[in-house]
Amino acid sequence: MLSDQAHAILLGPPGARHLGCMPEWELCQQHVVSGAAVLPGSAFVALALLHASKILKRQMVQLQDVEFVRPLELAAPRELSVVATEGQLRFFSRALGGEDQPETLHCQCRFLSAALEAFKDRLPEATKTEPVDDIYGKFAAAGFFYGPDFQGSCFTVSSKDAFNKLNGASRGFALDPGDLDVALQLASLLHPLGFRGAPQAIDRVVAKVGSKLTSSRAHLGGSYDIDVQLFEGSDLACDIAGLKLSSMHAGAHLTSSRPKWKDIARVPRGRWLLVGEKAKQLKLPNCTDKLEDPYDAVAVAVKAKTLQDVQECRSFVQRIAAKERCWLLSIREEGTSLAEAAAEAAVEVGASAVVGSVEDIRDVSTGLGMDSEAVLRAEDEDGGGAQLSMRSSRAASVPPSIVASRQEPYAVETDPSKGGKGAQCRLSNRVAPGPGQVEIHADLWALNFRDVLVAKGAISAVVAGQSLGIGGECYGKVAAVGEGVKNVAVGDTVIAVPPDGMGSFCTTDARWVSTAPTGMSPEEAVAGTCVYATAWYALHWLARIRKGKRVLIHSAAGGVGLSALHLCKKAGCEVYCTASTPEKRKVLLELGALAVFNSRDPIDFEQGIRKATAGQGVDVVLNSLSGEAIPASLRLLRACGHFLEIGKRDQYENTPVLLHPFLKGLHYHAAHLDVLMLEWPDTARELLEEVWAAMPQLPTLPTKTFGMSDLSGALEYFSKGVHIGKVLVAVQNCEVLPARPSKVAGPKDDLVSGCLQAVLSASEGTGGVLCAPTLADLAEPSLSSAQLVLTASPAVAAAVQVLNSQATCVTLPVWEPVMDLDEWLSLGGQIFASEEEVEGDLRQWLFQTVEEMSGPIQLDMSFDDAGLDSLSLISLARRLTSKVNKAVSVANISDHPTPRRLLEFLTGHPQPELARPKVLCLHGFRSNGDAMAASMGSLTSRVGFVEWLFISSPRVASGPSAPDIPQDEAREWWGQPGGSFETGWMAPHFNGFEACFAVLQGIKLAGAVGFSQGGGVAALLDCPWLILCSPVISPGLRTSSAKCLLTYDPTEEYVEQCLEVGEKFSNKQVHTHCQGHVIPSDPGFVNLFVELSSSAR
Repeated sequence: MLSDQAHAILLGPPGARHLGCMPEWELCQQHVVSGAAVLPGSAFVALALLHASKILKRQMVQLQDVEFVRPLELAAPRELSVVATEGQLRFFSRALGGEDQPETLHCQCRFLSAALEAFKDRLPEATKTEPVDDIYGKFAAAGFFYGPDFQGSCFTVSSKDAFNKLNGASRGFALDPGDLDVALQLASLLHPLGFRGAPQAIDRVVAKVGSKLTSSRAHLGGSYDIDVQLFEGSDLACDIAGLKLSSMHAGAHLTSSRPKWKDIARVPRGRWLLVGEKAKQLKLPNCTDKLEDPYDAVAVAVKAKTLQDVQECRSFVQRIAAKERCWLLSIREEGTSLAEAAAEAAVEVGASAVVGSVEDIRDVSTGLGMDSEAVLRAEDEDGGGAQLSMRSSRAASVPPSIVASRQEPYAVETDPSKGGKGAQCRLSNRVAPGPGQVEIHADLWALNFRDVLVAKGAISAVVAGQSLGIGGECYGKVAAVGEGVKNVAVGDTVIAVPPDGMGSFCTTDARWVSTAPTGMSPEEAVAGTCVYATAWYALHWLARIRKGKRVLIHSAAGGVGLSALHLCKKAGCEVYCTASTPEKRKVLLELGALAVFNSRDPIDFEQGIRKATAGQGVDVVLNSLSGEAIPASLRLLRACGHFLEIGKRDQYENTPVLLHPFLKGLHYHAAHLDVLMLEWPDTARELLEEVWAAMPQLPTLPTKTFGMSDLSGALEYFSKGVHIGKVLVAVQNCEVLPARPSKVAGPKDDLVSGCLQAVLSASEGTGGVLCAPTLADLAEPSLSSAQLVLTASPAVAAAVQVLNSQATCVTLPVWEPVMDLDEWLSLGGQIFASEEEVEGDLRQWLFQTVEEMSGPIQLDMSFDDAGLDSLSLISLARRLTSKVNKAVSVANISDHPTPRRLLEFLTGHPQPELARPKVLCLHGFRSNGDAMAASMGSLTSRVGFVEWLFISSPRVASGPSAPDIPQDEAREWWGQPGGSFETGWMAPHFNGFEACFAVLQGIKLAGAVGFSQGGGVAALLDCPWLILCSPVISPGLRTSSAKCLLTYDPTEEYVEQCLEVGEKFSNKQVHTHCQGHVIPSDPGFVNLFVELSSSAR
């Protein structure tokens, strides 16, 4: 075991003890996944408990947020080290050979002391269970092999509970990793992933270190989390909450293709033995029906009209094909015919098969001398005789984009692994309002900071036990009302604060809905409710502010901050603020703050407040900052003051707070409006009514509106913290993902259908996805209503084409879980999926593959930094194995953690620098490159192989800046000193142009994008293509033959200049929009942008 001072152990295969590998851990060689020994997650838990116990000097310890980041393979000796910092443990490994070897993070968690007794009766009473047979045979079939130290006994299971007995080993571990792993094996009996699941994360582990484990119980909770309890005799020894599984076998990367037929030459055959009357009736040449005659193959004929015919044919042919060569002659007749399904079924059991009419089969029969592993077709298309062809495949075309109108129901979903860019819209179904509910057809949504944090995965989407997405504030019309709703009626214009549901339609509790205030624009109405309600809740309800109180508002330029400032001024308080930029601080002073300080400098604002208040401090702090800003703010509070926390990140991360300042009688409040709404809805309604009544008399907030098609851009803009006031999202026609099926049907205990239910949050039933791995699993009643059929049998695919031609049918190469159906739902029709990797240069393939998985990567960027998680690395290793035709493991990738090092390992050759095509992006008048990057986020994210160069002009703005741009950050390509923003760019005022344009010379460009004044500059550049958005005329404008995409709004003020610039380009495409003087975001422009900029490759 580890000594008190040790921080590393050596692990390795048998025979590596002479290198220092510790024999105690050799038992983990019995934990084998797909032929490789892998250190189990239970071993990391055991090590973490040991370290936590030693650091805390406690036998009862708790681990929190255990994350299994990378699997650790034990094929070669590796040094496993642990780093303990501030209540956190992190486990790294590296290959032997010196400290310069790269380290790989495998597991991390937090730890603290705990009491186990409180968890004894935590799980509900168990339901009746039944014994499980051959559990380790089922694990082996899924690729998991366990030696005797990792095997338990007496496994029993019900729908929600599972039990087993452990070995009770006593080997000196904190908890024996073998017995702990056996307990975790119970999860495979309850989770949809079944025997393919492996631990991914654990919310909490509480254990008594040194316990001898004898039995365990698992319980299936919500969201497919598993709770496990382990016992020493009858005493609880370990409580595990929130065990999450993922597939240790990353799903294959599947390439979609369409079936096609290609002509083949005939091959003379020998004599056939005809079996059955249908074969004899064909009267084929060179055949016999006598067993005593010599023959080369047996021929059987069938006319299949029903699934039963196909299944009987399959069984009959299988018996023959098991003994000798067999040909199935599958006769197609007019009307419903399952001839092709019967032929595919025959090929599946080892026979050869041909499909055609009686005449066509007779015509080609003498040319069927080949051994075909694919179905053949005989068909006379032009009257010149039957042509023989073989089923093959062709690559499926890129699925067309789906554009939904704002009248269609669609909803926003998020993928935190992609940050703000993971927010996208999906077609959905309208939800009829139940009793006390209202359905709203939304026009506008307002973003709140929680939406950004949820979209980026920075905080949990779970609030008060409910899983919520994004969208907490909307404006629209009532589309329907449920029973008992009195406060609004169909057709009313309303504002609402649903805790979830951003999209074109939203159904929510009527308590969160009110008629829109008269005299307010939609933007003003939707921008105010949540922020004013949060500030009202904190300041009026919790802190009870009154005249003369001193209030410090942090990050006061945001929506809640501005609302709080207005409420405090209205109440007669003295207000002090912090903000991140000079522009924001200037606005806050103009609105009446007595003094404003830098929110990013706690020393600055603490000293500044003390000086401004003559050392007395403040009565109330409204906080959304973190880190050192919190203790600094607590020190500023006077006796009996109120600290109002509206942020959540520190609370999710369980950041400790020193209690010494509370000796002054301070009050700490968490002012979370969403929690109040979910836990105390009637009280929350009272709060909202107060706010809605007051809103028409309160100052309105500044807003910036994005279209729903640029939701990711809105989230990125919000996250940069440059906005003042509220960021809004307008519901509009936009590109959407296909609707997801809500029902999944499949065979009992089927792994694929079980996983799909979890992935899609779907229920079991017909009318959605039908999983039919084999012909025996296909039933016509469930097939008739299926939207999508998944199968591993070409015979099933052929039957689906006849019996439900409207359904999409996907034939998988291996029957294993699939996680994404979007491409197939968009493609529709018959699809064959394969694991084949595309041909091409390995280096280019690697960069494209990583970009598909997580985003762009540089040659010397680590795969970790590129965002590849554990499952992504497993998938990459699998795909590399297929690509290079040799085994590539996760350990190989971890030991060569950048594309350069991995490519050198795979090829043995050094890698030259990769030159990515450069595209220059030029901002508008008195703006800057950062603002240009934010406005183009939803466009550039779609073309990741390009190096986008967002350059700010070297010329400082000589007059007022563009809206939303701080004056000290504004730049211009030319301009009239002191000229207004509206006219300071107009001719003849081209001051500074030549110096600015000189900066752009000498850059080898694949293309350029320019907006407004930047569009005029871009029009002068010498490069293959240009995208000009509402360009204005620049000095020296000349004719050009470069490809040009010109876009503008025909109603914008200076459209004549756009047209005159366009006349200079002979090879141009014109796109118009109705969004004003902006870079457009409609799907039509997005597609044109991607098409042209992709030519940079």
